[in-house]
Amino acid sequence: MRKVFTLLFAITLCLYLLNVKAQPITVQGHSSNATSGSTAAIDIPKPVGVQKNDLLIAHISGRTSSESRMNAPGWIKLRRMVDPSNIASHIFYKVATASEPLSYNFSDSGSTSLHDKIGVISVYRAVDTLNPINAFGGVVSASFTTPSIITTADSCMVLTFFGERAGSNFTPPTGMTENYDTSFSSSSVESICGDYVIQSLAGATGQKIATSNGNYGTAGIVALKPASHEVGIKNINAQNISFGIYPNPVSSMLNFNFKVTGKAEIIITNILGQEIFNIPVNSAESKTSINVSELQSGIYFCYMQSANKKSEVKKIIVSK
Repeated sequence: MRKVFTLLFAITLCLYLLNVKAQPITVQGHSSNATSGSTAAIDIPKPVGVQKNDLLIAHISGRTSSESRMNAPGWIKLRRMVDPSNIASHIFYKVATASEPLSYNFSDSGSTSLHDKIGVISVYRAVDTLNPINAFGGVVSASFTTPSIITTADSCMVLTFFGERAGSNFTPPTGMTENYDTSFSSSSVESICGDYVIQSLAGATGQKIATSNGNYGTAGIVALKPASHEVGIKNINAQNISFGIYPNPVSSMLNFNFKVTGKAEIIITNILGQEIFNIPVNSAESKTSINVSELQSGIYFCYMQSANKKSEVKKIIVSK
């Protein structure tokens, strides 16, 4: 009987190791703020309940008469969508630490600041903290239609971000759940909306279309990669070689943290599989960096390998 129990336990453990899946990404809430006139900055409070390793995404929009360029310490700019005579929208993200400030300051360094700014910070949990952004895109769109993007992982959460100069409420794209839909009225009326849906299988998202009465708008789309909890045979075989990359998307310096036994190589390829970089590393090191500023914007792939081990392949987004 004891042998039978041991065998059943071993079989159950093996099945568990091979089939443990990632926890689904969840939306934990959001915070918002607005400023009137041409104030150069906007402060958005930290959402309630933020925990370490949550992903924070900021969506800021407003009226503009020039190229608006917003930035915030500790945040990575993911997308800037600008119609110079009408509206500009910005999307930023950061992974929450154990001690986040009570609010975040986003400042505009453009020749003319955004007017009548409105901003929202949303919180997402169970996102891959090393590579949170699986794919993204965005356009200026009077029809509030996002481009279609291609996800490369199952169970991604697809987010949409819409902005307009009208003040009317949005109707979310078909099949998506609304996270926020907020307006601000000053010298003009600005509105922003954010929606989400889990895409179970990797592949094209299709265009996401919201409806509103506005005449000028922006439409962004982002896919979040779920945190991986797989501990199957692939990871057991590669347990002595692991690495992380940041920031991602990247425009200049790409940083690597890694743990490896013996000698190994960090290899970066383009989408055709052609090797772009080959960086030797060893167990005496734990980090390195390379400059990717000369690469064209686009998608690249990266992995580590030693004499008989190979890590999982990670996607790198070069965005300038």
